[in-house]
Amino acid sequence: MEKVPSVLPGVDFSWYRHFLRELYNPDRSAYAKELEQGEPPATTLMHAVEYNKEKSFGLKSYFLPRKLFQGGDPATSKEWDEAIIKLNPDGNHPGRDALQHFLKNSPEGRLMKPNVMGMDDVKPSKSRLKMYFTSAHTCFNSVREIMTMSGTRDIPESSLQDLRSMILAVLGLPSDFPEDVEIPVEGNADNDWPDFAALCEGFVYFFDIAPTSGTPDVKFYLTTRKYGADDLTIARNLTAWMRAHGRGVYADQYMGMLEKLAVHRELENGKGMHAYISYQCTKKGEPDIKSYISPELYHKARYAA
Repeated sequence: MEKVPSVLPGVDFSWYRHFLRELYNPDRSAYAKELEQGEPPATTLMHAVEYNKEKSFGLKSYFLPRKLFQGGDPATSKEWDEAIIKLNPDGNHPGRDALQHFLKNSPEGRLMKPNVMGMDDVKPSKSRLKMYFTSAHTCFNSVREIMTMSGTRDIPESSLQDLRSMILAVLGLPSDFPEDVEIPVEGNADNDWPDFAALCEGFVYFFDIAPTSGTPDVKFYLTTRKYGADDLTIARNLTAWMRAHGRGVYADQYMGMLEKLAVHRELENGKGMHAYISYQCTKKGEPDIKSYISPELYHKARYAA
């Protein structure tokens, strides 16, 4: 069969098609029957567009790990791994091997649940598998164990303490908050969408598995939908921490952006605009910190008029 050229230069859907075959029921009528039987529809597949001033247009795909994406049963790490191994059944995958060793042998790793798997839609030799897991544990001892993958990742103690100070600052906790105590929950009654509990249980971690890499890179996600106070307090705490660490150049613009997005409610009157705040230690020493903002497009207050 002649290969149809992609309308997007550089885009390659090889891995996407592989996981579509492995993780979905080939009989598509099964999903229609689910809906007919009253199963609530749920997101199981997403595509993301990436615009970058220094790179060409990028496309990514994300799978949510429901078993065969039917009935809402969560897939296990074993089921994901079986699909990953088939990408290269006769070879090895050092990043995958390191991750599996951690998940099977670390007390914290054994408790982690698969959340989302993503990939760059480029040729496989240049792509990465991005594995997201949730951990119900939120004490910093757990964060340290996972970020260092039981000590196999060499992260300076100064970087770990930088991460710890960010978590405590954003959540409004004292600097001497014990490292072996779980973070208190400050939930939001407005978050009643079906995937909230699964996506926001504890903390979230992302493992970057590139074909040529050994030990994966790890990124931490603070689930501010579940932890922390209202959006205004979270924003003020975050920008204050950024300023205190010499990273507050865009703090005022950040606050202005949030205020313009929140025309439907005051930032102090609820939470949900901040979905996650991530922290990743980099080889250059300076951490990569991101805010993930949800504009609450379907908030009932936007349509009250």
